[in-house]
Amino acid sequence: KEGSDLTIVSYGAMMHECIAAAERIEKERGVSIEIVNPRTLKPLDMDTICESVKKTHRLLVAHESWRTGSLGATIIAGVMERNFFDLDAPPLLVAPQDTPVPFAPELESVYRPNAETIYAKITELLKY
Repeated sequence: KEGSDLTIVSYGAMMHECIAAAERIEKERGVSIEIVNPRTLKPLDMDTICESVKKTHRLLVAHESWRTGSLGATIIAGVMERNFFDLDAPPLLVAPQDTPVPFAPELESVYRPNAETIYAKITELLKY
């Protein structure tokens, strides 16, 4: 999805949460969010991600995996190497805490990022 104010990179089931958060903030604030779904994670198309960040100057990565040593952390590291001077805000990662995934559905819904937590991080990034 094309946009001009912020890039979101996500994949899998988290993509639905990102789209919901982006649609909400676009309606409320009149901003334009670009969403990149890499489709393949290995090889990862860093060129597309970096071109998007060059255009929007902000990056949010969202996934369901742990934070430490994750693909999201790798994406942010790659963007920092290639686009450091293009950024107007620090890249943010929306991911669960580095804890085991809870078994109970009630606990998993608290553990897993959702449209609301993504919306809050988008709002944070747009303040820069």
